[in-house]
Amino acid sequence: MLAEEESYIRMLFGVGFFPTTFLTLALMRHVRQEKVLEPLGMVLYSCCRENKDRLMDLCHGNGAALFGACLRMTSEIDAGGWLHLLVSQICLQQPFLPILFPNLAAISITETSDIDYPKIGAREKYCVEQAVLLEFLCSLLCEKLENGWGKLDGHAEECVQNMPMHAKSLGFIVCIIKNASVFSNPGCTPPRKLPTGIPSIDVLGYAINIIRILTTWECDAAKVSHPSSNHRCCGRKNLSVMDELTTHGIIELCLFLLQELGPPVLVQRETQEEDKIEGIAESSSLSVRNPYEGYRRDIVAIIGNAAYRNRAVQDQVRQKGCLFLVLQQCVVDKENPFLREWALWAVRNLMEGNAMNQKELADIKFLGPSTSQEFVQMGLKVEMDPVTARPRLSNVLPYSIDEESK
Repeated sequence: MLAEEESYIRMLFGVGFFPTTFLTLALMRHVRQEKVLEPLGMVLYSCCRENKDRLMDLCHGNGAALFGACLRMTSEIDAGGWLHLLVSQICLQQPFLPILFPNLAAISITETSDIDYPKIGAREKYCVEQAVLLEFLCSLLCEKLENGWGKLDGHAEECVQNMPMHAKSLGFIVCIIKNASVFSNPGCTPPRKLPTGIPSIDVLGYAINIIRILTTWECDAAKVSHPSSNHRCCGRKNLSVMDELTTHGIIELCLFLLQELGPPVLVQRETQEEDKIEGIAESSSLSVRNPYEGYRRDIVAIIGNAAYRNRAVQDQVRQKGCLFLVLQQCVVDKENPFLREWALWAVRNLMEGNAMNQKELADIKFLGPSTSQEFVQMGLKVEMDPVTARPRLSNVLPYSIDEESK
């Protein structure tokens, strides 16, 4: 930065434009917001980029109030390009996400005291500003992933230099998921796509998607760095995304959330129909509803990505007794598009190169075919082919064209 430009920036900060005057501009409601947000975002980015002290000033006190006001404006109008760049500086290139995120909530509910990192989740609801911040992060990470993300060309050192998020922020995202999952009760049936308009659900959804994107990046890095290796642990000396996430319990958390959901609707309907046939009392209720569309799928995707060439994760899922739980997700679910495909990816990665997992799956006893109510209504049933020993569909009653014509 030129010395003359730096002197102008120091003048803006020195005479009180930041944050007081800028905050006044951000809160002006009688002026069209798009006329305020873009120039204000440009000024803030120009003043604060690559300057840790000024970026830190935006993360607490009136600086956080200013940043929160800008985030709220972007939730109301389709703008915020400069703000995206600023979020990238604060949350991806610098480890300031654990500072900014809770302080946005403190400002939003007009509390004066700052909230330390361990106290996150003490409040029952999240705010719009926090949801928009995580939405920005998802957008930035998706853009990085689509653009090749750090020129993955076989050199692990370059993968590390271009790691998408600061390591200190990874555990904080897991912490957000833990707390948001407690307060994010389903708001509607069927569940909505993100953003749902309910901040607590949006915070949960975007935090989970951030982890899904990061684990996808790690899979891509493992494929490029060691394409012939069965397990990436032998080549993960520097690639620390999954190391950080597993240290903070992401696998245990995902398995717990999946168990809380219960089996997919299709699987549970089949179980209830079998219970009725056998005279067993009907279960009390269906599985817990998805807070947002794709919730179950995103959890399964994280497990699948984490298990890719990762023996520790493969063994952990088996030791938790959750291999069959993951296998149950291999069905079509209208509330979770592509659930079956992500579940097949997860099962494939859990089995790859792991004889114990393969044996446990092979030992699952096949009790017989199950015919769903939908098949019965169509006059079909599932039966075992005596030649191939595979399930097949057959007609319940003899079928003839002559009878249909009548």
